[in-house]
Amino acid sequence: MQKKKQKIIIDLFAGAGGESCGIHQTFEKHNESIRLFAVNHWDRACETHALNYPADECICQDIQTLIPTELVSPDDEVELMWASPECIFHSRARGGKPIDDQRRCTPFDILRWLSMIYVKRVIIENVPEFVEWGPLDKNQRPIKEEKGTIFQSFIQMLRGLGYIVDWRVCNSADFGAPTTRRRLFIQAVKKGCGKAIRWPMPAYSRNPSAVNDDLFDTAMKPWVSAAEIIDWSIPCTPIDDRTTPLAPKTMERILKGIARHWGSAATPFLERYGKTVSSMKEPGQPSPLITEFYGTGGCRSINEPLSTISCSGAHHGLIQPLIMEYYGNGGCTPVFNPLGTVTCKERFALVTPENCRLGFRMLQPHELAAAQSFPSWYRFTGTKTEVVKQIGNAVCPVMAEALVG
Repeated sequence: MQKKKQKIIIDLFAGAGGESCGIHQTFEKHNESIRLFAVNHWDRACETHALNYPADECICQDIQTLIPTELVSPDDEVELMWASPECIFHSRARGGKPIDDQRRCTPFDILRWLSMIYVKRVIIENVPEFVEWGPLDKNQRPIKEEKGTIFQSFIQMLRGLGYIVDWRVCNSADFGAPTTRRRLFIQAVKKGCGKAIRWPMPAYSRNPSAVNDDLFDTAMKPWVSAAEIIDWSIPCTPIDDRTTPLAPKTMERILKGIARHWGSAATPFLERYGKTVSSMKEPGQPSPLITEFYGTGGCRSINEPLSTISCSGAHHGLIQPLIMEYYGNGGCTPVFNPLGTVTCKERFALVTPENCRLGFRMLQPHELAAAQSFPSWYRFTGTKTEVVKQIGNAVCPVMAEALVG
């Protein structure tokens, strides 16, 4: 029996290589063999990729200096090329800074590669604001009247290279990731290659009951919550015990969050930490919250997915309501946990301003990786800062798997 020919994949990957992870998982499910070329300029990202996929051919080089015909012949058929170009002046998460620091490939590099090798399908990932790509003024700021003009030119150049092109914004939470990361995906299929553009159907929803349809058997699942990826074995240090107090704005954000989400249960915490923030009237449940430290971030319930994970640092903190035990080795425990051993002495109390505490800690890299939908076996190299940067820059593997599958 003749052995099936390996399909050639090129991944101009970002961060920790989430798209490669999703691509591998897809082809393995279909029992297809692939030869994957992974390209990135950052040695740390390449080390992580090689650690997880040693059989792939990982090229650690600036893509602008790499000639694609050095990887594959012009006569070869590339099944798929995935590209995550740098978000030039686009991402709102960067606080309006005009200079990008990721230094990945540019959209023009993609055009250069497609003009030199035969690629059947291209998937391009970027921030939603990529569609607003236009010229800059003398201060390196976008010219409002010309928003989107360069993006449209880029699309026309793709079509000029013989591709059918379509694009849409997808939310990773709709495909099973515990993060509401929204990204623009552009699909381009070479005319005459026998392929067509297909978009995956979401399998998850914030409100499944609103979209489920028994007639057509569209059984949607609820979004995966942040609670499922939080490592509850890591203790939350009481805010009172921190050697460095939280910034006033951070405390204000936290207090507004617990007032909004905990209802009447927030009263003792608000009285202890800040009487200027009033509690809502309706009853509430003091379950943990996730607080965000950038942009217009506030607090959200752990029953929701995480917001988008940034590459520039750990911007998600866990806020936990604690009750202080009264004697012996008793410390602070989460109020939603079962009580410890009941003894013959008075040990427990209701949560009041006298004994209530707020626990706080930053989410750790393995939790952020799980939120991005990286499998538990995936390994990362580098310092903690470098690992977080890789995770924040990465494509969610489940999103890549849905698109490629």
